[in-house]
Amino acid sequence: MQYKLIKWNASNYEIILNVDETTINSLKENVVKHFQANMDLPWFRKWHVPLDIVMKNISPEYFTIWIYEEAIHQWLNKVMTENPTIQFIGQVYDLQNNDKDGKLELSFKLDTFPEVEVLNQNWETLSISSIDDNPSEEEINQTLENLKRQYAEYADIDTVSENTVTKIRFDFKDKDWNNIDKGSSMIGPEDYAEFAIMKTLFIGKKKEETFEIDYKKEDLPVFLQYTKELKATKMSFQILDIKEVKLPEMNDENIKKFFWSEVNGIDDLKAKIKDLISAEKRKTLLTKEVEELLTKLSSSLSIFMPKTMIDEEVKVRMESLEKRVWGKQGLEDYFTKIWEEGKTKMIEEIKTSAKISLEKFFMLRKLTELLKIENIDWNKPFDAEEKIYEKLAWTQSEEKETKKAKTPKSK
Repeated sequence: MQYKLIKWNASNYEIILNVDETTINSLKENVVKHFQANMDLPWFRKWHVPLDIVMKNISPEYFTIWIYEEAIHQWLNKVMTENPTIQFIGQVYDLQNNDKDGKLELSFKLDTFPEVEVLNQNWETLSISSIDDNPSEEEINQTLENLKRQYAEYADIDTVSENTVTKIRFDFKDKDWNNIDKGSSMIGPEDYAEFAIMKTLFIGKKKEETFEIDYKKEDLPVFLQYTKELKATKMSFQILDIKEVKLPEMNDENIKKFFWSEVNGIDDLKAKIKDLISAEKRKTLLTKEVEELLTKLSSSLSIFMPKTMIDEEVKVRMESLEKRVWGKQGLEDYFTKIWEEGKTKMIEEIKTSAKISLEKFFMLRKLTELLKIENIDWNKPFDAEEKIYEKLAWTQSEEKETKKAKTPKSK
């Protein structure tokens, strides 16, 4: 048996096996003995079923598939051993066969670890903007305000105000005033700040009060919109419960109560908030800068992601999606709701997203190689991005200092 390797441009190889008649007979013998060893028939001891009877109990199609698998198994190790520089990954696919005149030709594809080709030297001109991750006083105060809300107390109250959390019930009605759908929701200060219509509708209303409005979808926030086929013309509301939000003072007593010994006073609390905001801002800005860097880098690099890697990434993302929609059955129910066209579109979007994500990862690795950045912990989030930033920011700083030194001083 001989083999031939053909490199394709899709990060894969086509492997062609030419199997002579002697090898085919040997393969058939191995396969028959395998079935003989595992066949359990009445009146025969294991391993002692006559070979002609073994053959009669195997479907020809199944027998042929086993011969193909045996040929691939025997020679794939040889192919890999004799081509150690090729990093094969995944399983064989696109199996084709041509059985003629006692000879067998098998061809199949096998993916390889993707290679990133450098097309030009444009990457040498890449730059990265300086990152300012210092939080503003407004950001610190807003975070402090959000923190207060986590420890807020809620008191019963009779009238809706901008500082209350209100539970409402709502009904959608058709032109004949029949209820066609219903729902409930919680409304709070954030809703009044974001949607002016919410102030108009609810501020000043009393507990257990009911009222109706003409339904105009475009005037309402999404969570109060009707999305089904029947046409809604009216909408009724009932105020079920009203709670007044009482935010705590961040004095020493409450800070000690909320955070035990982890925080010492308001200054220490603000310092910790500042560090947290700074860390999050840095991640956001780093991601943005590196994303822009990779977009520019795409003109200098060429990469083709293999089918195996994309399929595996899609599998991981689909499993994650299953968890978010209550398991495999939940995902199937969701696909049923969005019809076959919606399902196909969604899966294609997941495949595209997976492909782009993988391409960026390998481009990022290639960039670190081109920049000669070592000791990157790829399991540590943002380690590569941080080191790329340090390298390019340092280079920029050095270039500015060099230009400044070369600039003639005015007399």
